[in-house]
Amino acid sequence: MEIADQQNHHPDMTVSYRTVIVEIVEHDTGKVGEKCRRLAAAITQAFAG
Repeated sequence: MEIADQQNHHPDMTVSYRTVIVEIVEHDTGKVGEKCRRLAAAITQAFAG
């Protein structure tokens, strides 16, 4: 995902027929951090409307 590459923060993704699940956590801590929030906001903006 280009957005993740730009931010150097890569989510785990599961893709099925009608669903895409994107899990964003700090891999070293297992928690949601600021990098996660920025990535989630960028993904939301890219796919909104």
